[in-house]
Amino acid sequence: MSYTINRIIKDADFEEVSAIDPVVSMSAIDNDELKQVAGKVRDMLSEVVQAI
Repeated sequence: MSYTINRIIKDADFEEVSAIDPVVSMSAIDNDELKQVAGKVRDMLSEVVQAI
C-alpha cells in the first residue's frame, strides 16, 4: 500500500500536515486481513504526521 502525506506551508505561522486514512480507503474491499493491515498503517501514519 502506498499513501500520501501532504505538508502545506502557507507562511511562517501556518503549517498543515495531513494523510489519507488507509482504513477508509480500503473499506470497500471485503478482506479482513487487509483491514487489519490498514489499521496498523493508519496508526503508523498518525505517528508520522504528529512528528512532523
